[in-house]
Amino acid sequence: MPNYCIIGGGRLARHFSHYFRLLGIPHTQWQRTPTDNPCADKTLLKQVIANASHILLLISDQAITEFVAENGFLADKILIHCSGANSYPSIAGVHPLMTFGEELYDLATYEAIPMVCEASSRVDFQFPQLFPQLKNPVHIIPPEQKALYHAYCVCAGNFSQLLWQMSADGMQSRLGLPVEVLEPYLQKSLENFFSQGPTALTGPLARGDQKTIDANLAALKNQPLAAIYKQFSKTFLPAADLSTSGEH
Repeated sequence: MPNYCIIGGGRLARHFSHYFRLLGIPHTQWQRTPTDNPCADKTLLKQVIANASHILLLISDQAITEFVAENGFLADKILIHCSGANSYPSIAGVHPLMTFGEELYDLATYEAIPMVCEASSRVDFQFPQLFPQLKNPVHIIPPEQKALYHAYCVCAGNFSQLLWQMSADGMQSRLGLPVEVLEPYLQKSLENFFSQGPTALTGPLARGDQKTIDANLAALKNQPLAAIYKQFSKTFLPAADLSTSGEH
């Protein structure tokens, strides 16, 4: 059974450590501390990973290559990174497809997280060998497709969040409505996406209702959402003439 050491002290490191604790998986953890004595830091790191077979590099993507190069004694360990966008030679890639905030999750939530792994010919880089005690769903993609995969993740998660925030801000500041007024609508929209797929789309774009689209754009005039709405309309209604919509 692998012995783990988690490198890092950020949100993902905290969540992985909590997941391991919930399952009773022993592990150690180390994070770099601000110090005038980097040698002491390196000595402590050697001690912490002494009995570890697998090292989770849960540090920033930009720091991984330099960290491994600076600590050559990691070479005899199985190294694992969780970057969604990047690949690194001789390091196994396992990306948990989830958002990780300050609040820790329960075991059922952790076990439901899809693990998107980089394809590798190395047997010891396969998920069942890396994490034999985890029951997560596993998906494999080629390393060269990581950037595309991550782009879709950003669009699905972050762009939707920004749209929700902008809409909620407008509801509050211009209409005096609470954020909570959107909750049932957004929850049902998400449920419909997974149960109905493309047919879940409703509203004027789904109907091709140009009159309503024009009225919406006029109401949003001089707001950042107007440009976004207009672009969505152009994309999903390519035949529509939106050259002047929202400009009057």
